[in-house]
Amino acid sequence: MVDTLANTLLHFPGPANHAQCLAHIVNLVVKIILQQFDIPKKSATNSGDKSDDKDCLANLETGTDDEDEDGEDMVKDLEEVEEALQDEISQAGKKTQPIWQVLIKLQKLTYAIKNSPTIILPKWNSILKELATNTPGKKKFAVHMMPWDVSMCWNSTYDMLKFAFAYHEAIDEITDQCQLHL
Repeated sequence: MVDTLANTLLHFPGPANHAQCLAHIVNLVVKIILQQFDIPKKSATNSGDKSDDKDCLANLETGTDDEDEDGEDMVKDLEEVEEALQDEISQAGKKTQPIWQVLIKLQKLTYAIKNSPTIILPKWNSILKELATNTPGKKKFAVHMMPWDVSMCWNSTYDMLKFAFAYHEAIDEITDQCQLHL
């Protein structure tokens, strides 16, 4: 990767500027990008009221001797922009909610399969073997573990989704079995 950067970027000195953690930096950048699909955490300090903001604005206003209409207009404009941004954020959250749900369900399924070596894992393996023998015309199902979504490996989410797409029949089969409580 360092050689590629040296060939691509004119002012990159190559191995002389080798960074051991370049892959880790790329990983962190992609992790930040993927955070938009994380479940928002409820915070006790942010109850949704804007009393703190209004108190700060009131404190600023009391510090000035003469109130001008331009300042009030600016505050109104800022409040309108803030409301519009809040609306956009809530709409974006609504749009990405199905993606969150799919990711969470797949993560829970992977966790259940890997952490149940006596009940769910043998059933998973038998379903994959059954699908491999019963689907002669289609792609053969190899017995594989479902990839685990690890926060330190940014491509693990992609690997998990790619696997889920390829093995959707096995996932449907194992989740249809009520006695497994999946």
